[in-house]
Amino acid sequence: MSSKYAKKTTLMILIDAFSKTYFSKKYTPFLYNLSRNGGLTHIEPLFAFKGIETTIFTGVWPSVHNVWTEFCSVDNQIGSKKDELVRKIIEAVDLLPNDESKAKLRYAIEKYIFRKPHRTLNLIPATAMAYFQPSQQREITEPGAVGKIRTIFDVFRKKGVRFVFIEPWIWGDAGVFRNAKKLIKKEHKFNFWYLKFNNLDHLGHKIGPIPFAFKEQLLKIDRCVEEIVTLLQRKTPNLNVLVLADHGMSKVRKTVNILESLNQQKSEVYKDYIAFVDSTVIRFWFFTKKAREEICEHMRQIKCGHILTDSEKKLLKIPLDIKYGEKMFVVDEGYVLHPCFFHSKSLVKGMHGYAYPKTPEALPIMILNGEIAKNFQISKRVTYTDIAPVILHSLLPDFSTSISARRGDTKFLHPAQG
Repeated sequence: MSSKYAKKTTLMILIDAFSKTYFSKKYTPFLYNLSRNGGLTHIEPLFAFKGIETTIFTGVWPSVHNVWTEFCSVDNQIGSKKDELVRKIIEAVDLLPNDESKAKLRYAIEKYIFRKPHRTLNLIPATAMAYFQPSQQREITEPGAVGKIRTIFDVFRKKGVRFVFIEPWIWGDAGVFRNAKKLIKKEHKFNFWYLKFNNLDHLGHKIGPIPFAFKEQLLKIDRCVEEIVTLLQRKTPNLNVLVLADHGMSKVRKTVNILESLNQQKSEVYKDYIAFVDSTVIRFWFFTKKAREEICEHMRQIKCGHILTDSEKKLLKIPLDIKYGEKMFVVDEGYVLHPCFFHSKSLVKGMHGYAYPKTPEALPIMILNGEIAKNFQISKRVTYTDIAPVILHSLLPDFSTSISARRGDTKFLHPAQG
């Protein structure tokens, strides 16, 4: 990185499921003061799953970068002996009574034993694993993670910007906090720090969007953010800080056992059609015309949601790639599909990922502090496509001088723009 920008540092902290309604002087005092000296707003919810992260770090919509849900259908369903071994191991793991334990053990098996993209993460049934694969095959920080669409990390590598990316995974928020402090104290000179905390997401699912019910955890996260910011500010007084959430959390009013009703139809899953059950959407691929007609007619009778039209998919920025499903049934806010491929045992009281959220709890927060707050004009509508240009402008102002963060103009991330 040129000496002109060597002292610039931006800290980005993503607090998973941090609803704007959780934010207060009482429960998040440091973040409250940080916003008072910078900026505070909410981000328009995006109906995407894995695609939210990809949108944040590319600056373009899922309909452009083609990453939407965590998983999509595979092109070739012929499995290897290794895949069969994985399936048998997962069947044994799934005998565990706790969803969180099963998901963590599945992840560890794939990452540390089989060393391949995590097809077993979350709770896809062992019998269905052969039909699905991760929508994004590489980690977002890897070179060419999104194909021809460049991420900010591709730009950082080209420009010599040093970055660190710390996520919870196995060790949770405590591990993120511990690793970040260790790196700061070791004098690692990173220009971009990314930390993700996800305990609020777990609590939101378990308890619902009720901040006073987990006020101690909010205060703890607030203290963690304060200590990290304070440590970095001692080394870089002109620190830029960006705190945001990838989604909010809506209250669950009713669960719907969609698999039970589908099993009562003549068409059989994995014989006549394939289905992937996300918590708020079920996606279908059909082998026969008869199955398509029967299943779609059945889904039209369900009153808590509807089948998306093609015009809705375009409006919601959903990729039209068939790998995400031929038909998609979305539930209304407040309903949740259970069991699904993410929660098989535990019932949830809070959920996100709705196509049309309307409650204030569903609004994800964004806080800015430092020069990044001065340069960003908080408009009435902030979207996830705005984040990449804001980050790049904070570290490489000459590179993105033509970028309007307010409009989210991110054409510079496309290789055709040089």
